[in-house]
Amino acid sequence: MHVTMMSFASVAARNGGNLGLSGPSQIAKVGVCRSLPRKGIAMKRSLPLFVLFAAIATALVGAFAASCGNDGGPSLVGVWTGSEVGGGPEEWTFVLDGTDFAATAADTEAYEGTYIAHPDESPMRISLTVTDSVFPPHVGEEAHAIYRFDGDSLILAANEPGLAETPTGFTPGGGTRVWELTEQ
Repeated sequence: MHVTMMSFASVAARNGGNLGLSGPSQIAKVGVCRSLPRKGIAMKRSLPLFVLFAAIATALVGAFAASCGNDGGPSLVGVWTGSEVGGGPEEWTFVLDGTDFAATAADTEAYEGTYIAHPDESPMRISLTVTDSVFPPHVGEEAHAIYRFDGDSLILAANEPGLAETPTGFTPGGGTRVWELTEQ
């Protein structure tokens, strides 16, 4: 018995340089390039494990891309500093690493927690869950925010943690705070 496999290079050569694979399911459907002898149980399990690994890797990359701006455009991930629009003179620093965030004002970590970005919505939206704060009533609460990129700046409009509403615009007031931030 033989197992048939095709290398990515063979597929690309046959398709004018295009792999033509749209995901893990397509990898399993590739045609015959060469036959390899089947070596016991290891070969029986290797293709399903490869397909499973490819599916998991695709899902993880997709999830990370969603938080980073999957269109190749600007990404939330990074260290952002700036000030609150209409607020005090203190500098704010927001650190977003793909799943976790920290917000610091005047060298005091005001908020820490996790977030989920929704870059495909209009306006782009982010949900932040506060896990630690200098404001104890905010711990365990969710803050709803919207964001946009303006050149090299990130404009973030957020409502106080615990409020169910999401801001409708980028103007401070009515419970909405707005920050203009620059990536460091």
